[in-house]
Amino acid sequence: MKLSCLAAVIVGLAIPLFADQPDRSGWQYDAAFPEHLQDAAGPTAADINAINDLLQTMLKSWNARDVGQYMSAFWRSPQLLVVSNNDQYLGWDALDASYKRSFSDSETMGKVQDTRIQIRVTQPDLALARTTWTAVYPNSSTQATGNTTLNLQKLDVGWRVISSYSSYVYSTPRGWEYDSIAPDRSASSPSPEEDDIKAINDLLVKMLERWNAHDIDGYLSVLWHSPQLLVILQAEQFQGWQSIYDSYKTGFQDPNAMGSIEPSRIQIKLVKPDMASAVTWWKVTFPTSQTRVVGNTTMSLQKFAEGWKIVLAHSSFAEP
Repeated sequence: MKLSCLAAVIVGLAIPLFADQPDRSGWQYDAAFPEHLQDAAGPTAADINAINDLLQTMLKSWNARDVGQYMSAFWRSPQLLVVSNNDQYLGWDALDASYKRSFSDSETMGKVQDTRIQIRVTQPDLALARTTWTAVYPNSSTQATGNTTLNLQKLDVGWRVISSYSSYVYSTPRGWEYDSIAPDRSASSPSPEEDDIKAINDLLVKMLERWNAHDIDGYLSVLWHSPQLLVILQAEQFQGWQSIYDSYKTGFQDPNAMGSIEPSRIQIKLVKPDMASAVTWWKVTFPTSQTRVVGNTTMSLQKFAEGWKIVLAHSSFAEP
């Protein structure tokens, strides 16, 4: 869970694929419950235990500064994909080289602690896992919190991570410049970048309004119109604005299928004068069904000549 290499995002981006998700019964394993299953507990118990053991090996080897052992959990293939807030690495060799460059001083790796692990076996040889974690660093008060979604495949050598998407934020004394649940106390002092914070919030509100108006073109206008746009939703990835546009136009020929989205929290923080992070928590309901979907989305935004645009988005969601 290298912070500069792992990650993954915008309100409602997951929705077009809901129709392709027939099994939404939830996670088969959740670390909020007992940490290990009896192998006879069900047909997937042994695989879930093996995946959990792999995740624990990754955690222990990271904290032991054993990058070689950590990398052994990944699929050793040119097709391995690891995505971070602003970076993408294609291939095991590229990821390994990045670790060797970045961690010549092993103290910069910090110490990571998982706060929650969720696992679901989707096919006999495929699985999805999600970890929530924190990282602390020696000689620093900075702490990172994030989550990582991993796709795993059962190979001849056992279960391996074949793609990984993480999103994370750093806690700083300044904190979020804007938090919708306490807007008057969002920052410890007035921010000189208030106009940018307002512009980003207006952008996110526009997305909500356009979604609920079933205006797909207006909704997608807030995304970076570029082949480099990256959108990740749970176990799916879309590279480029056109791929997202085609998916929405195909998936929502009946606009009523879009449902109605309601945010429960929006947080915004400027990272640099032209870069920002935002996190949203949201709920989607549908007019002809009692189904509801809840989730969160982490976004990276960039300021262009025409204004702020979302350049990277990662969403995680569930149907309670």
